[in-house]
Amino acid sequence: MENLFVFLISYVVVFIVFLINYIIKKMRGTLGYSKETKLLIQKFKLDRKRLDYNSLGIIFALVNSLIIALVGTISSMIDMHYLWQLAIGFVLLMVMIYLIYGGIGLILKRREKSNGKG
Repeated sequence: MENLFVFLISYVVVFIVFLINYIIKKMRGTLGYSKETKLLIQKFKLDRKRLDYNSLGIIFALVNSLIIALVGTISSMIDMHYLWQLAIGFVLLMVMIYLIYGGIGLILKRREKSNGKG
């Protein structure tokens, strides 16, 4: 129960930080130039003009908050030396980023293809 509480609190705090970052980027008009967006456009060869940057900004805030909160909670749950917790947390972080952003890229590519044909 304590771990769930830690996860929820950390998720909410990190999400608020990412949401503030999203609002600042939206006000400046730099949502399309975020590192996440550039990575997805380059890796999946997406059409920059067809992307909805407002929706992507919120999705990135949700996903990044989930990744950070989940990895932090799982790493702190492991009863090992701190170096092992850091190592496991780093590996988990890389795996989750790769899998989740790969999934987002595939979904965007599929939507781009279906919208192009229809």
